[in-house]
Amino acid sequence: MRRLLPAALMWVALLAAGGGHAQGTSPFVAGNAYYQRGDYEFARQQYLAQLQQGPVTPALLYDLGNVSLKLQQPGWAVLYYERAALYTPRDRDLRANLAVALASRRAPPVGDAPGWLEFIWQNARQLFTLNELTGATILLYLASCGLLVWRFRTREFRRRYLWLMVATLVLLVLVGTLAASKWRSDWDPARSVVVTDGTLYAGPADTFPAVRSVYQGELARALRHEGFWCEVDLENGSQGWVLQSAVEPVVR
Repeated sequence: MRRLLPAALMWVALLAAGGGHAQGTSPFVAGNAYYQRGDYEFARQQYLAQLQQGPVTPALLYDLGNVSLKLQQPGWAVLYYERAALYTPRDRDLRANLAVALASRRAPPVGDAPGWLEFIWQNARQLFTLNELTGATILLYLASCGLLVWRFRTREFRRRYLWLMVATLVLLVLVGTLAASKWRSDWDPARSVVVTDGTLYAGPADTFPAVRSVYQGELARALRHEGFWCEVDLENGSQGWVLQSAVEPVVR
């Protein structure tokens, strides 16, 4: 019996150390473990705990989108994918999963497809983050100022360098306009996603006439708030009021 006592104490110590190590595991790591086992609801709870605890990373938002998609919640999936895309717009897996989430919605059609010029502009805007476009605009501005000073203060500025100055100014206007467009569209505080099914009413109460049903995953702009209600402009052009709990802003 005396010989078994040290061994038992050793096992108790190891279990205590293991328990402490498990307690120190972050909710994000625990969520990944649940996700790998197929326990998507438990994974979602852990990811949400990490979201509250911080830090909030693109990887966490991406995994929240994935688990929401597994739980057949396209509204939340679109929301988290859109938030992650603000920081990692060139992530191919993210873009592919966002396309799947958008395709799984029951949202009404939005009308005609954009023209080729608008299509190119939208894709160019999605290639870069706002910080990248802002940094490029600042660098081009400084380069333009330097070339202009060189042009007017020295005689060594030959005509063959004129194309460089013109190209720099054109790029400055183009990149600056693209940065402003991205800030107005992607970082608009009013940009929102419908996260639960509901009803669109003509006014801020359910006593007003119903306009139509709204479905999770629809993109919207939050125009104003009144009590528990929010006036929204939906992507297909419908406008009305929904419960504030039915919409979440993309930019927080």
